[in-house]
Amino acid sequence: AISMDIKSDREVLGVTPSTDTKLQLPSYVGFGLLWDFGGRYETKFAVDIIPFAFSGATARGSPLNWYDFTAVKVGVEHSVREELPLRVGFMSMPFYADRKVELVAFTFGAGYKLSENIILDGAFQYGKRNYSYPTVPAFMDPAMPVTEGDSLVDETVQKVLVGVNYRW
Repeated sequence: AISMDIKSDREVLGVTPSTDTKLQLPSYVGFGLLWDFGGRYETKFAVDIIPFAFSGATARGSPLNWYDFTAVKVGVEHSVREELPLRVGFMSMPFYADRKVELVAFTFGAGYKLSENIILDGAFQYGKRNYSYPTVPAFMDPAMPVTEGDSLVDETVQKVLVGVNYRW
């Protein structure tokens, strides 16, 4: 299980938490496949399937009534030259609190092989989802009634990833 302590005395969405919150999330394991076309095509195709069993999530020892969901990620890498792979990917991840909402994200990236042992990698991810959510998140105060449409959330995800790989 993954355990997070949320401690705050600041106001969140108009509510000051009266006590600290301990959020318990179940562990998860995913499955992925990579297909290397080889030969004259320097192209690879990958797919990851990651089931999340969030129906077991708790806060303050009480169930959160979240849903289990499965994230799906697909991607393609094509080497323009031996030292320059270009990548593009797509991710679909349903929201654990509402089965009707999905995060959809696109990823673009590239690598550069400096030597036989050192590879630089960079990527950019952009994703978006819109949904209605209660004014007070259930994990902050489980006693609050959950109502539809109290707050419209327009969520944008932007990530920049930079890495250096060293192969032994």
